Amino acid sequence: MYEDRPRELFEKEYPKYKDSAPHGTLGESGDGWSDKDTVRVAEYYRRKEKKDKLIATESGVVKASNLPPEIRAEMLADPNAKVRDIIEQEIEWFLIVGDEIADKNIWPGKYIPIVRVIGEETVIDGKLDRKGHTRALKDPQRTYNYWTSAAVEFVALQSKTPYIAPVEAISGLEVYWESANRDNLALLPYNGLDDQGKAIPPPSRQAPPTFAPAYLQGLQVSGEELQAVSGQYEAQFGEKSNEKTGIAIQARQRKGDNATYHYIDHQAIAIRFTGRILIDLIPKIYDTKRVLRIVEENGDQQ
Repeated sequence: MYEDRPRELFEKEYPKYKDSAPHGTLGESGDGWSDKDTVRVAEYYRRKEKKDKLIATESGVVKASNLPPEIRAEMLADPNAKVRDIIEQEIEWFLIVGDEIADKNIWPGKYIPIVRVIGEETVIDGKLDRKGHTRALKDPQRTYNYWTSAAVEFVALQSKTPYIAPVEAISGLEVYWESANRDNLALLPYNGLDDQGKAIPPPSRQAPPTFAPAYLQGLQVSGEELQAVSGQYEAQFGEKSNEKTGIAIQARQRKGDNATYHYIDHQAIAIRFTGRILIDLIPKIYDTKRVLRIVEENGDQQ
């Protein structure tokens, strides 16, 4: 886990390591652990094996590492004690700032406290591929964006002139026609005859900008593709859809559940693993008795 901190904030939080993060990219790979504007602060976990001994006596079984040195030596020397070697997993924690290890310690739990939530996982020809819900939505979303942009461009390029008129027809009456698209005028006068007495065609209103049906159809198809690829339809969210009866709506909802159940299942697995991490840590962190208020589901407190 890492975070790129602004250099100014980093130097305030870690003044001891102010000079250890050079103003440039570290390493030949250009991985961006430190540059002139930011410094990367990372937490790193490592699992390693730790040798220990398990001692069984008449009073019970205990690990040698949990005993004081003098008691440990006494129990190991006891001929009646049964001793066997064991290998345990130990989690090391490191805080890395810039290119230096700022702090390190032994994590009290037996699990690395990073919970991953896997989306969709497949193995094709021995190659593992993991992806989230959005990867398959990229293409229909690009199509939707294209149709939206094309429709906006199509309408924007059409003329915004509300009227077309011969110059002679509005000569001397420009004050009316210049505000015709803003003011609610009772009438729009125009010159019906020219200097020779010939009739002048009256000004005509331009047709308003039109929206091409092809763009609307493209947007509708793209929206349907987004629903089909994701497996989530209007009925899935309780919105109005083409289904009319309750049975039809439930069938569409079940169809959406079948398409996305693995995401929900993987999230449940992650939540359960989070619980295992907490159950493992709580006895090691809360090492003294304390009084806590417990609120039950029905609201009762104890």
